[in-house]
Amino acid sequence: MTSGLKILCLLILLSSGIAPLHADWPGAWGLAQLGEALADAPEGRVAFTETRSVSYLDAPIVLSGYVLRQGNRLEKHIVSPIQESIVIDDTTVQVDTAEGEHHRFDINDHGLIKGLATALRATLIGDLKSLDSQFKVTLSGADSGWTLHLVPLDESVRKSLPGLTLAGAEGFVETIEIEGENGDLCIMTLQHSVP
Repeated sequence: MTSGLKILCLLILLSSGIAPLHADWPGAWGLAQLGEALADAPEGRVAFTETRSVSYLDAPIVLSGYVLRQGNRLEKHIVSPIQESIVIDDTTVQVDTAEGEHHRFDINDHGLIKGLATALRATLIGDLKSLDSQFKVTLSGADSGWTLHLVPLDESVRKSLPGLTLAGAEGFVETIEIEGENGDLCIMTLQHSVP
């Protein structure tokens, strides 16, 4: 009788919302587990292919290169069909263009760039808690195949960046989809087999 009463009490608590299911229970998959898996992923160089569909162009642009992650520093190097690099280090972004131009600025001075940089860096290094202040965060799937959808909270940022979707398995991001204004879309596919 006592065990029956315990089960009944547990069912009542669960159905009333007093004892919600927690993502940290053994076997559960949630943001905390995804953050840990991403943080444990090895640093280093990962090849990518990126397809940009821009409303004012007749055909998509296909780029390739590599992403380098070292601690809090992220580098994106495009090697084909042009050479360009973007480095995010702390709050500084440096862009070196194919034309030989060098730009350096603080991400805090540019809301859109700050949102994008925060989303990419936080996800790639596993710091998902930092996303809450700038994005509505939705996670679906399981460790074997997950999707993380981010929608900027700031309306002015959301106009230019309606959303980002990152998908992967375990601690590896496999695709990054960035929605832009006017239906523009950028899809980056990461190939983790690069030494």
